[in-house]
Amino acid sequence: MPAILITTHDPEHEREVPLDAPNDSSGLIACDFSPIGQREPGVRDEGEYQDRGKFAESPPQAPAEQAAQSAHPGENAQQTVQSGGSRVAGRDWKDRAIGVVGIASDIAMGAAEAFSPLKAALATISAGTAAVKDKIESLGLRIATLEKVFERPTDDEVEKARREQLQLRFKIIEETLRSLHQKSTIVRVADHVQDSEEVSGLLEDLREAINDYQMVQQMAMYDQGCKLIDAAERTTLNNFRQAQGAEYRHVGRKRCLKGTRRAVLDEIELWARDFAKLPVYWLNGLAGTGKSTIAQTIAERMFAEGQLGASFFCSRGFEDRSNLHFIFPTLAVQLARKYPEFRSVFVPLVHSDPGIAYESLYNQMDKLIVGPLKNFPISTIIVIDALDECRDEEPASAILSVLARLVIQVPKVKFFLTGRPEPCIREGFRLPLLVDATDTFVLHEVHPNQINSDIQQFLEKTFSEITSRHTGLDSWPTKEQLDLLCKRAAGLFVYAVATVKFINTRNYHPRKRLDVLLELPDSSVHEGKTKFNANTSLDSLYGSILREAFGVDGAEHDPKVCSVLGAVVLAANPLSPFAIAMLFGIDLEDVAPLLLSVHSLLVLHEDINKPVQPFHKSFPDFITDPTRCTNQRFYISPSHHLDLLVCCLNLMNNTLEKNMCQLPEAVANSNIHDLQERADKNISQALQYACRSWHKHLVNEPTANRHEITSALCCFLEKKFLFWLEVLSVLGIVRNAVDALKVVAEWLEETSLLEVANDCFRFVLGFFEIISTSAPHIYHSALFLSPKESIVQKNYGPQVDPLAKIICGVPSLWDPCIANVGFLTSISGTGILDAMTLRPLYTVYPQSRGSSWNKVVFSSDSYFLAGYSQMSDCIVTWDLQTGGVIGDISTEGAGRCDSMSFSECGTMLGGLFDQTIMIYNILSNTCISSHQVQEPAVYTIWTCGEYLQFATVNSGSVIIWQVKFNSEGNAPANVSFLSTPKDCFSRNLALLPALSQLAFVVEGRVVVWDAQNHKVLLNFVAAEWPMNISFSSKGHFLICGTRGIVSYLWKRSPSGYLLHQEFGSRFPMNIPLVSPNEESVILFATGDSLIQLWHIPNASTSFSSVSAQAHDQYEDFIIDFSADESLIAVAEELCNTVTILAMNSGAALLVIDTDTGVRGVKMAEDKIIVIGDGKMVTWNLSRRDGVLHADWAQTVPFQPPPRNVELFWTLVAVAPNLNYLAIRGTSESEESEEPEERLCLYNMHNGEMLAVASSTGWVPGFTPDSCGVWMSTDSGEVDQWTIVKEGGSNGIKLQQVETAITPHNGFPWHSSCGYQLTDDGRILSSSGKQLLWLPHHWRPGGIFRVRWSGNILVVWNPSLPEPIILKLEV
Repeated sequence: MPAILITTHDPEHEREVPLDAPNDSSGLIACDFSPIGQREPGVRDEGEYQDRGKFAESPPQAPAEQAAQSAHPGENAQQTVQSGGSRVAGRDWKDRAIGVVGIASDIAMGAAEAFSPLKAALATISAGTAAVKDKIESLGLRIATLEKVFERPTDDEVEKARREQLQLRFKIIEETLRSLHQKSTIVRVADHVQDSEEVSGLLEDLREAINDYQMVQQMAMYDQGCKLIDAAERTTLNNFRQAQGAEYRHVGRKRCLKGTRRAVLDEIELWARDFAKLPVYWLNGLAGTGKSTIAQTIAERMFAEGQLGASFFCSRGFEDRSNLHFIFPTLAVQLARKYPEFRSVFVPLVHSDPGIAYESLYNQMDKLIVGPLKNFPISTIIVIDALDECRDEEPASAILSVLARLVIQVPKVKFFLTGRPEPCIREGFRLPLLVDATDTFVLHEVHPNQINSDIQQFLEKTFSEITSRHTGLDSWPTKEQLDLLCKRAAGLFVYAVATVKFINTRNYHPRKRLDVLLELPDSSVHEGKTKFNANTSLDSLYGSILREAFGVDGAEHDPKVCSVLGAVVLAANPLSPFAIAMLFGIDLEDVAPLLLSVHSLLVLHEDINKPVQPFHKSFPDFITDPTRCTNQRFYISPSHHLDLLVCCLNLMNNTLEKNMCQLPEAVANSNIHDLQERADKNISQALQYACRSWHKHLVNEPTANRHEITSALCCFLEKKFLFWLEVLSVLGIVRNAVDALKVVAEWLEETSLLEVANDCFRFVLGFFEIISTSAPHIYHSALFLSPKESIVQKNYGPQVDPLAKIICGVPSLWDPCIANVGFLTSISGTGILDAMTLRPLYTVYPQSRGSSWNKVVFSSDSYFLAGYSQMSDCIVTWDLQTGGVIGDISTEGAGRCDSMSFSECGTMLGGLFDQTIMIYNILSNTCISSHQVQEPAVYTIWTCGEYLQFATVNSGSVIIWQVKFNSEGNAPANVSFLSTPKDCFSRNLALLPALSQLAFVVEGRVVVWDAQNHKVLLNFVAAEWPMNISFSSKGHFLICGTRGIVSYLWKRSPSGYLLHQEFGSRFPMNIPLVSPNEESVILFATGDSLIQLWHIPNASTSFSSVSAQAHDQYEDFIIDFSADESLIAVAEELCNTVTILAMNSGAALLVIDTDTGVRGVKMAEDKIIVIGDGKMVTWNLSRRDGVLHADWAQTVPFQPPPRNVELFWTLVAVAPNLNYLAIRGTSESEESEEPEERLCLYNMHNGEMLAVASSTGWVPGFTPDSCGVWMSTDSGEVDQWTIVKEGGSNGIKLQQVETAITPHNGFPWHSSCGYQLTDDGRILSSSGKQLLWLPHHWRPGGIFRVRWSGNILVVWNPSLPEPIILKLEV
């Protein structure tokens, strides 16, 4: 067994301490300093330490050699480190360090022996001895770790100097300890308390010396490790979403003063080193008790020992550091930089899933932290400070909820967290999975004597430093003054720190500054109130500092004071002095002195471009609370937000310009390698802040300058709006535009400006993806493709330098459909979408679990989600704040679930299963109660207060019942009876209990019945059978889907229900829902895997019906061009007409009645050929009197295909020479259940089938010379054949070609001019330049909806009323 030799500096004795061999990668060695048995004072037993072993590689020295060294301890003190060796100054560093520990151990033991007869003092001695023993044990571990470093030779002169410096520090401590050790027994008895404290302090010095050395060593190793990271990996880590300045190494953070907070620091260190202890530690404390300082100290010490993996210091003053969703990505990046093993998993994960940083908290921790650590079980510590400063709407902290579920999967990782005992934090640590995994230390429950001692030590130390820099301060401050300051601090370190900062002010005499504070009376305080002393003076301290800085009288004499202080405490992100000056239009020479005058309340920097922050969060709490800041001169009221708003708007109106960052034309942001540098250079800090946060200051407060705000908003929206979007795009925060414009719309009254704001809002929603991805394409694509009559187009249209010409297809007004997304293609599993943009926020259930959902329901507060799967016989519940699964509730044997509803508190769930009401507790996953309902039938349930209500329906009546959610046996009670018309018996019904109104679907009619007044409010006959009927959450709307493509929305009025809007989708069987705020409709198009978001016009203004009809047709279009590209033929698939348009204007020149369902169209120089079901019809085209005419020429029927081949007449192609027709077909496969694709070739002159070939594609086309035919897939894979003429009746065969074909007109996605349309809607030039970017709902969704003709592109989407025709001009 390895052992450590501890030399006591007594040449006659030496002791050995047992050390267990390291069993993990940490390199730490557990040291056992067990109590020594009883012995006579001063006598050491030879076998006293016989079980303690020694380092095998460190043989004991001979007594004579020890004596020689002890006799001349400083003889070689000035010798340098031997080159390449580990010995320092003529003596092994380890011997000296261990010698120090040995002396301390002797003193502790000697004190115990000397006092063993004195029973009255026994407890004190034992406690002191135990404290020293813990420090000795800790130091033994540190020395053992340090030895491994010193064993490595070094030629680095800097490192040699560091080792020599450490040796000299050891020597000083050693000599001081020896003097204590040589005291006689009687003196030890007299001085035992003082000696114990001095020994503890010296051991602290020793620990600090080792810590300082190890800190430098670890930093050098860390920096070297970072340099070795591959360049590509470094780029990935740097670009990954992370909070700035969140790591413990960020400048400005202070650690505990040496000698203070010893008890709590020692306890935390013992927890940190012992991985057998619980994995989570919560340092709980009120504001001002020093949590962050302790967290900083722990982080530094753990880093010095090589155990700190990552840290995150939350701060509500920064958007990213107060956002929960930045914590796990930031920690993961730090872990990846420190541990190569972690990085080897993390980097590929980020490459394969770039959006992982935006997923739910649960997914973030599971994938970014737990996954890599499970692959490589690394022992490490993670520090998260000030968790209470993050925005968290959860009843139990979202981070803690995730930690509770996943911490057990990483047993070698420890989490050290700090935070105030806010309700959500307390509830988080009370979660069943976390309560048994957490150690807790409550700072504000530490005995006041201990805290006061630490505060007094802090004050003495800092005042000593102050007196050393000034003359005439002998015996200052007095003991009475120090005692008074400690009393007023009342356990709050923040008071002591603020006091010292105030006294230690440049150009002021410290004695006078202290006198100012001591003249204050004691007063009660809010944040400063503790259980020790309810009369602390934190408020008086802050008020006194403000009065001293700005004078006693002269209210409102200098508005700059409140403006600047308001900017400091109200800013959404900290502002620099330079930014404050620019924002308010104040000279920097005025701002800087003003801030300096209250420097004791702020964190200031020499650099005027660095942000100013309150030195502690208790200062903003004080100055924004009128009950605490009673001097109105300094009170920062909510109306100061509006002052900041005006400053932000004025700055943007005066400085925003087009292309401020001088970006290249038509390029994506991700392709600009120096985008951040351009932003920092061209967009000032003040302007960045204004663009990012102006709307956060638009508060609903009474103000005299409302007109000024409205005028500034008008200028901003009408003249600077797009320039603002540019900045947001460059900064990557376009979602702020959605939030800002929504706030503006809510703030504005019914004015013309509200119409402008709503139009801007639609612009952002309609082109959100484009704006987010490319700032230049705000003009090239978004503005270019916006409706012709939109306000944004009218205001900014002249600023577009178009890269294309619109021939037709762009609508004149905004479509009621705001946005749409294909949810099965973009979301794997159950996706949670942003209700404003339909962008996927995160997935709450991995698709791999293999369940499809029959019912999904949200809790009323949107915190929880429940999904029922009949296939899996279970209900799964999720925590939407974290994205984590709460639990699975088995429903086996319960039958099919027809309806579900959460309780108001969200922790219980009611379900209707085949006439049985089941109530579940989602936290315990258990059934609380069940209630069998006899006839008549129940079809729906809902929540009303603490009750679950349901209705039984029979012909002529509806009875509403209720049962308490938490009842365990009470039968449902009858609460009301509603009579109905006898013919209104239907499973498809909705109820509005507050108004006693019911909606039924009966025989194709939608009926709303007022049961209270016994009258029909609506009797609507739908074109298709109605289904999925429901009232909106507030009861103002009724919505209903149908078996067809149309859904209906009615608005409640005093006289009944008026049809307000119709919505359409490409596929039938839609499920419509009105959003909770009743401003939009979410339409789930089940047949098309599509979710659409529709705007409800005039949702809250009047009862008049709004004409916003759905498109009459949702079919595919069939397109072809004339040879000279002057004409284009357009037909809606299966319709009986073909329209010929002029290419230059898009005007309709001719409409041909084909008398057949159109399947394909081909234009020649003087004719047009239409392919119908099984036949081909040709018309001759001519111009007479300047008007285009079409004359029927011939009709040719096609030969039926072989019996095993089914033709798809919707996918046809005509050869340019008009000799051949290619049609997609399928035939049954002998090897697979899936049919095989076929290419069928026909003779266009007589309708004969010429050849059939197998293919992997399904969209046909011909080469320009008509000698080749091909079939393509959406992915661009192409099968090509050459048409070979042979003998025989047909004389044709298809010979497959292996070589790739050249793009040509008609080839999927490509043009013969080199243009290309990508599957994500980007139109590229031959050089790869991104000319245009189509919004999502304009993209074709398949290659059969794309046609090229040179530089002309036609695309269509079934949700649009007509094709989009563009002529590219680059």
